[in-house]
Amino acid sequence: MRTGVKPFPPDTPVALTVLDADTRPLLQARVVETTGDTVLVRTPDRIPAGAPVRLERNDTLLLGEIRAVERDGDEWVLAVQIVHSLSSLAELERFNRALLGERTPRASLRTTPE
Repeated sequence: MRTGVKPFPPDTPVALTVLDADTRPLLQARVVETTGDTVLVRTPDRIPAGAPVRLERNDTLLLGEIRAVERDGDEWVLAVQIVHSLSSLAELERFNRALLGERTPRASLRTTPE
């Protein structure tokens, strides 16, 4: 599946969140490389293969799944297959607020009797 992943440059810090039933803290990770729909990240925490994850950096959000895990010294290298990619999040948020603002009833409409 082609997601249009914008490659993160190597050594870019990203926030990694595991999206499973357990509540896990936000982890800091570093991009090793981006190839096609796969992002390799390095993190001090082991995350099992198959775990759904979210990667965030600046104005980009990537959703994917851990496909492979490899120990590298004191760290782990995770191969994340990206399933969804969203960029220009600030623009999307402004658009969403505008839409919500248009749909918010005016005060005079809220005071009509039921």
